Amino acid sequence: MASKLDRTTLISLSGLSMAQFLRMTGIFFIVPLIGVYASKYTSNEFLIGLSLGSYEISMAIMQIPSGYLSKKIGRKNYIYLGLSFFVLGNFVSFFGNNIFILIAGRFVAGLGAISTPVASIAIGLVPEDRRNTAMAITGLGIGFAFLGGIGLSPFIAIYIGIRNFFLISAILGTLAVFIIRMIREPSQKIERNIGYRKKDHRNYFIFAGSFLISSVAFMIFLSIQINFVSFYGLYRYAAILFFSILISGILAISVSEVAYRKKHFNIIALSLILAIAGIAAVYLGLFFRLDYIICMFALIPFFTGFSIYEISIIPLFARVLNRNENNISYGVFYAFQYSGNGFGALLQGSLGFLILKSHAVFFSFTVAMAFGLASGILFIYSSSGIEK
Repeated sequence: MASKLDRTTLISLSGLSMAQFLRMTGIFFIVPLIGVYASKYTSNEFLIGLSLGSYEISMAIMQIPSGYLSKKIGRKNYIYLGLSFFVLGNFVSFFGNNIFILIAGRFVAGLGAISTPVASIAIGLVPEDRRNTAMAITGLGIGFAFLGGIGLSPFIAIYIGIRNFFLISAILGTLAVFIIRMIREPSQKIERNIGYRKKDHRNYFIFAGSFLISSVAFMIFLSIQINFVSFYGLYRYAAILFFSILISGILAISVSEVAYRKKHFNIIALSLILAIAGIAAVYLGLFFRLDYIICMFALIPFFTGFSIYEISIIPLFARVLNRNENNISYGVFYAFQYSGNGFGALLQGSLGFLILKSHAVFFSFTVAMAFGLASGILFIYSSSGIEK
């Protein structure tokens, strides 16, 4: 499909993808280690969860306003504003010296919600029948950031420390500004049919499913970093993440490529089956404190399933919305996704704060499995009968 796009459009989409890659790499450098870093300031697991979730909460809050404001001041101008908040918040976290400044800095960084205007620019650059392609290209940056950021950050932290990731994130956000400056902004088209497709409410199920699976992801991110670092040490935790992410990335890309060639194959269902199997494997390793090599392999099904989900969910959502797709719809989707991330972090932190540590893993597993199964049902229903 990408070969059918003209060179100028492809360069612009690649620029958007690179800007997302830089910003999200900064984010994913911090996600696997924020709980470890926050634990230096406090032993309160709720506050530790809030330090992870505060970024996601402010991102969720800003999703719908970002669509409105980007129309008022221009999408590129709003992206500049959003990246400025991102850079400022990371500087606050870098220079802060207590848990509350860390939480505040993360919240400010999250105010730079640019996913909706980036998606809007990508869609505006291509004809309607190439929107899936545009979203797939811009989504590549996020996928590579997820794999590289989460996979490499613990190894890098061994040599430079966790605190410096906030400074690196601020620098990457600044570089993203210069890339956005080189991108052509298409004219904003006014759609007459604003809203959702009549007699098809599958987008609501996608919203709910995205909230649930995102909650599970951040419950696991917070749980494994707190437990694995204390069980195995930072170096072995780094090895667990690096190799599980590397193998999962290769599997996810390979499986996605094969699945998209098969007309009637439901790739989103496959991603949720793998993720649910991965949830069980991860918590089995946490509960019994299995050898770190076993825990490494236990993470592979979850990361593979979640990576396939990230690759396939936006094209699925774009297909469900069809002609009625608009800024507000994408803003609502991202609001559910980021609020799910924040809720998962706060929920995991609350379980660790309110329940005895020996029981917290079991309760966390029960909630994560219930959320995973519910999201699987919602996504399978939402994706049934969708034209490839």
